[in-house]
Amino acid sequence: SCTGLTTVNLAEGVEVLTWGFLQCTALTDINFPEGVIIGPGAFESCRSLVRLNIPEGITIERSAFEDCSGLIELTLPKGITIDVKAFKNCTSLTKLTLPEGINVGGGAFEGCSGLTEVNIAKGATVGKWAFQECDALTTLSLPEGIRLEKTAFAGCSKLKFIIVNTEQPEELIRIKSMFQWHQGAHFIQKSVYDQVLCLWDSAYQKIL
Repeated sequence: SCTGLTTVNLAEGVEVLTWGFLQCTALTDINFPEGVIIGPGAFESCRSLVRLNIPEGITIERSAFEDCSGLIELTLPKGITIDVKAFKNCTSLTKLTLPEGINVGGGAFEGCSGLTEVNIAKGATVGKWAFQECDALTTLSLPEGIRLEKTAFAGCSKLKFIIVNTEQPEELIRIKSMFQWHQGAHFIQKSVYDQVLCLWDSAYQKIL
């Protein structure tokens, strides 16, 4: 049993085997060097993990951090691939930034019911059901040219603002076509959204 384990220090190039640290419920710190392979279910149900800082050159396989329900902060490198259900049911995550060139697998953040805001950088690919049932999600920021499956945000019933970083009306139309289940959401160009925020802030300062 690893229920008393609190810290894991991994060596460079090591592979964490399938379910290697499954249900290590006291684990709070993992130190990742470059080149580590995190196998399927490797840290599944490690519910005391609060923060993860993943360096470049890491491979995250299926369900690697599934059900890490205490995780509140996740930092990811550019160009990483996140496999199927890797962070499924990480219910304490509230905000998420996905960096350039990231590849998000099917169901990778499914059931992350605490997420309210997701920001995705350019060059990203988002797979089927990637954010399914993230039912607190209200704000989504997308880059121009994103590759996005139509079911990626299925079940995100509170999604209100989809902000697209483009000045091309046809790109806004293309992205809107991918959200057939979110007819009530507002699709806004980022430049317009920033102007509105600036006006709101100015008005608030005057009230004060």
